[in-house]
Amino acid sequence: MGEKKDKHEELSIAVPIAIELTGIIAIAIGVAVELTTKADIGYIAISIGGILIAIGEFVWAKVLRR
Repeated sequence: MGEKKDKHEELSIAVPIAIELTGIIAIAIGVAVELTTKADIGYIAISIGGILIAIGEFVWAKVLRR
């Protein structure tokens, strides 16, 4: 039925998910900062979040390609 995954495979799946979640949180914080203070740092946080999501997607693609 189902194949048992070893710890390396579980970790290799968890890493891109964690990176993407960090990016989503950064975007949410950036939007909140921008809406409340109108500070430009919000745009920086949104940009960093987008970059983190892209990195997570890249790592995820490399993991699934194996």
